[in-house]
Amino acid sequence: MGKRNWILMAAILIIVTLISTLNKEGAVTLTYGEEALTVNGADGYSFQVAYDEIASIALEELPDLGTAAEGGSDASFRYGVWENDAWGDYTLCLTTNVDNCIVLTLRDGSIYVFNYGDEDGTQAVYDDLPGVLAEYGNDWVEAG
Repeated sequence: MGKRNWILMAAILIIVTLISTLNKEGAVTLTYGEEALTVNGADGYSFQVAYDEIASIALEELPDLGTAAEGGSDASFRYGVWENDAWGDYTLCLTTNVDNCIVLTLRDGSIYVFNYGDEDGTQAVYDDLPGVLAEYGNDWVEAG
C-alpha cells in the first residue's frame, strides 16, 4: 500500500473514532412507538414506558441524582436504576450537562427520569408529551 492509502485509512479511522465518541457523548434519543415511549442513552441502555401506564408528567430542575443501584455513568451520562432523596428508587437516562429533566410517574408509583438534548429540547418534549399521550389514548395524564 502506498503512503497515500495509509493516510486515507488513518483519516477514516480517526473519523469513525470521532463519530463513535461523539455518538456516545451525544444526546439521549427518544422513539415514540404506537404503545410506548422508548428512551435510549449511553452504552446501549434504554427503557420503555407504556403510554397508558403514565399517571403524571413533570418538568423539574435536576436534583442530586444520588447513587446507582443498577446502572452506570460516564463523563456526561447517567443511566439505570438510581436512588436519591427526591424520588427514592427511580429509572434514569440523561445527560448531566442539562439542568432540567422530565419525570414520569407511572400508575404503580414507579418513576422514570430523562432529558433530551438541552434545556430547550427537554422543555419542548415536556410540552409535546400530553398531546402524544392523548393521540395514543391516554388523555388523563396530570401535568405538573
